[in-house]
Amino acid sequence: MEVKGKKVLVFGLGISGIGAGQILERHGAEVIMYDGNQKLTEEKIKKQLGEDSSAKIVIGDFPEEVLEKLDHAWDRGVITKEVTETEEGVKTYTCKTCGETKTESIPMISHHWDQGTVSKEATCTEDGEKTYHCTDADCNKTWVETIPATGHQHTEVCNKKEATCEEDGYSGDTYCKDCGQLISKGTVIKTTGHSWDDGKVSEEATCKKVI
Repeated sequence: MEVKGKKVLVFGLGISGIGAGQILERHGAEVIMYDGNQKLTEEKIKKQLGEDSSAKIVIGDFPEEVLEKLDHAWDRGVITKEVTETEEGVKTYTCKTCGETKTESIPMISHHWDQGTVSKEATCTEDGEKTYHCTDADCNKTWVETIPATGHQHTEVCNKKEATCEEDGYSGDTYCKDCGQLISKGTVIKTTGHSWDDGKVSEEATCKKVI
């Protein structure tokens, strides 16, 4: 709402009334102060404001339609949500004139961390941990970083056996050299069977003897 050049009756000469009048004047309103100790009648209102239908009557604090366009007198604010290392905080301010509020974010707390120390070694199958400490004075905050499991990086094959003509072989089992865990079992290798050559005459046949 635009109040510049319009008549505004401020009813009450207390702190809130005088404050209202001063702010309205700064915004160009024609302010008429009225003593709150006197009875305010419609006749007196009309006499003060004339026939200006756009005039507003202010009794004590401002009505909402006037406040929307005027300056607020904010207090120093109070913290309505504490800040943490992971979430912003909130500070809420209240207008001392009308009670309207506004908020502002409080940045997350910033720590100065050391290089960290491995507090739990990572293994092939389990995550490890690295713990960091804040180096700021009188701050005992810590945070823990996860060190991913390494996986089975070094392996070896055991129980391997070559197949023969008459006995099955075995491809061997795969084990982790670091933790000893069986990663995969081997498979049976079928016997190769005999592979005969062309032979060699070891005794000559005769007319009376069959070889």
